[in-house]
Amino acid sequence: MSIAAFYRNWVPFVTTYGYYVDGDFQTFTTEPFFVKGNIQPFKQGTMFSLADYGTSYKNYRTLYLRDLPAYGDLPPQATQVKTYAWVSGNSQVGQQEGWYVIIASKDYTKAGRAPKHFQFDCLYTTTDQPGPEGSPLGEPVPFPELVDMFEAVIRELHQLTPIVIEELT
Repeated sequence: MSIAAFYRNWVPFVTTYGYYVDGDFQTFTTEPFFVKGNIQPFKQGTMFSLADYGTSYKNYRTLYLRDLPAYGDLPPQATQVKTYAWVSGNSQVGQQEGWYVIIASKDYTKAGRAPKHFQFDCLYTTTDQPGPEGSPLGEPVPFPELVDMFEAVIRELHQLTPIVIEELT
């Protein structure tokens, strides 16, 4: 598999932050921003302690990104900044689908020969979700440009399918 094919999934990110407005703490959430990356299960080779050997981490995922997400400009008084990534789950193996909070990041862009990338470790919890209290954000809607590009590819494939079927028969 080529390196370009490795980063094939559009992963949406949001950032939540808060600050005091007239004595009341207000929480804000940025618009989703999409970065092309790769989503992997949390491997045993990345353990937090030696006692965790043999444990199955179903609520943890690892994201590999070539570029950092463009968080935008946050106000200087912003506190309690958290970043979340939407990860699709596989219910057959017990993986959750939803917003995962970023708990660790690693920068591998200075490596010698290996592919340059960023690695994020993410954790899914039902209590720590972005959005206002009691109403977490749903699945993000992709950019209209991405939807148009996808539909254009589907139209091309639909036009080519009869030609390929006729040549095979």
